[in-house]
Amino acid sequence: MKLRYTLTRWDLFRAQLRGFMCNNRALLWLILIAAIYMFYTSMTGSYTADHSLVVKLLTAFMMVCVVIGAAFLGGMTVTVLNLFLSKGKGVLGEHTLEVTEEGLEERTEFNVSLQRWNGIPRVLKIGRSYMIYITDASAHVIPPPSGILEGDAEQFIATVRAKIKTD
Repeated sequence: MKLRYTLTRWDLFRAQLRGFMCNNRALLWLILIAAIYMFYTSMTGSYTADHSLVVKLLTAFMMVCVVIGAAFLGGMTVTVLNLFLSKGKGVLGEHTLEVTEEGLEERTEFNVSLQRWNGIPRVLKIGRSYMIYITDASAHVIPPPSGILEGDAEQFIATVRAKIKTD
């Protein structure tokens, strides 16, 4: 079974945004710790000592929002710069994924690679796209149906999931 598709910068941006939000546990813990610290300092700090509880809570909420917003903005800045300043050889453009007995084979204009079935940890559907994870941090991004050139994504993913479960 074969699936041929075109991957664009926009497809990669959506996938990396999702990965940044969900798969970066260390960063999420760091943001949580910073938010708790900001909450604590705004509740006990000398600059809010003379104010009511409502003012302290509003100050804490605003500080937590600033910390989370700054972390998100920093992460997205790095993602956007990485996506739009790189040439994307072998990442952007046409991809062919094929289910073989040995594993999942990917072909691009620049590369041919094989990922064995027992090395694929999971397959996720995110919106209208699919992600076939090769490791915990990298994945094949299958775009929405508008980017599919040949094959049926739903049937392809069902086959991949069946192969992962049997091996």
